Amino acid sequence: MKDSAAFDSHGANAPSPPVSPAATEAGSASGARRRWASLAATVLATIATVVLGDLALQRVQPLFPPVRHVHDGIADLEAADPTVIVLGSSHARSFDAVKALVEAETRGRQRLVTVPVEMGGFSSYRWVLEHRIAPLLGAERPSARHLLLVTTFYDACSPSVTRGDLNIPARAWTLLHYVRDVRRNGLTDFNRNYVRERWKQIFPSSVLVQDRGAANIAGALKRLVRPEPPGEVVEWARGNLEAQAEWCRDEGELAALASIADFAAARGLTLTVVLFPLVPDIVTEKARRTTLAQYADRVRNMAEEKAFRVADLTLSSPLVLADFAGDLDHVTRDGNRKFAEWALANDLRWLWAP
Repeated sequence: MKDSAAFDSHGANAPSPPVSPAATEAGSASGARRRWASLAATVLATIATVVLGDLALQRVQPLFPPVRHVHDGIADLEAADPTVIVLGSSHARSFDAVKALVEAETRGRQRLVTVPVEMGGFSSYRWVLEHRIAPLLGAERPSARHLLLVTTFYDACSPSVTRGDLNIPARAWTLLHYVRDVRRNGLTDFNRNYVRERWKQIFPSSVLVQDRGAANIAGALKRLVRPEPPGEVVEWARGNLEAQAEWCRDEGELAALASIADFAAARGLTLTVVLFPLVPDIVTEKARRTTLAQYADRVRNMAEEKAFRVADLTLSSPLVLADFAGDLDHVTRDGNRKFAEWALANDLRWLWAP
């Protein structure tokens, strides 16, 4: 009996001692702390992995420097009374060099505001003109006399191919435009472009965020594995320029150009349509006769009908391959200065006169 009692007191069949409520609560709190600590460690490890991965990818695909967009141009217009409004796609940024020279030489008597619409087409320019620029013109800005529209043949391409219309909510909308569209149409892939662009603005230092929808990282990694042979990009651009004759004659986009001309006339603005320079190396004889000729002819015919000026700088400028960036489209900083000096001595010399 004595041995049995000892077994009951210390062996497997002994009853568990009662646990106090305080001890139960302390154990529960300790377990919760461990779970929260584990969750925090997981979150921190995830963040560290993403940040380190982002920094590593930036060595392959560096962040692009910040550039002017519609909102910057509109902010400048709100703060100034310009004599010339420059509207166009990303090529309108090249006119910042023109602006600097003209304003310095005329001592501010001639004042330019540039409004670049990234990946824009004529319908995009019309929207920005009617919804963002027009409300700012009038008694408070009586000096506006000229509208300078910077274009290339690409502005006559079908939006269904270029998808340049998606940049209207991304680059040109305000919050009010977004709210109105959501009320009218609900959340759509079109108006989500406004949110996507705002998200990018929150994380300007993340290449992963900035690359969303652009696929620059994928291209950079591909080139890292298989470098592009010299001249391959030029050859591709030549073939692409020739092929664009088929889908860069959209009637809707050309009608938008006519609307812009009507807007300028109604507002008493002298319209000048600039055909911006292309890289000479990508222009073949076939492209001259097709893609470029058909675009220039349509613009000139409309100029006769609507009474506006055309400055065709497509192949007449002194810009060469070295003056363009690697995308064979945009002009470098030094190239922009070279372009500005040449244009102001030739087709755009009227800009010297306030």
